[in-house]
Amino acid sequence: MPTFSEFSETNLQTCHKDLQDLFRQVIRYYDCRIICGHRTTAEQQRLYAKGRTTPGQIVTNCDGLVRKSRHQTIPSVAVDVVPYPVDWDHEGRFWELAGIVQAFALGMNIKVKWGGHWRTFKDLPHYELLE
Repeated sequence: MPTFSEFSETNLQTCHKDLQDLFRQVIRYYDCRIICGHRTTAEQQRLYAKGRTTPGQIVTNCDGLVRKSRHQTIPSVAVDVVPYPVDWDHEGRFWELAGIVQAFALGMNIKVKWGGHWRTFKDLPHYELLE
């Protein structure tokens, strides 16, 4: 049975209890890594700069000030999770993980949405609690 690394556990602990409960169930059946929970304003601004004023792909539409990310709440109501081992080029594994996450969320009565369903750009690692 997979378990979270210290890195993943530390990130998960910054998240809302429902996200913690959900991903503690998921990890029992599917190996994954929590790459981000809570983000500071400075961290969000650095991510927003990617693809705009610094090299890289655009990864967020939230600038951290005018438009805040759901990662910026305390506790975070958003979490970024990737299948482990990480292979950014294997999109099918992200879809597989999303199906498992959504099935557990449904069974646990936790309402989440997945960034892979967004229209503006696909944020495959991103899950957030619905308001």
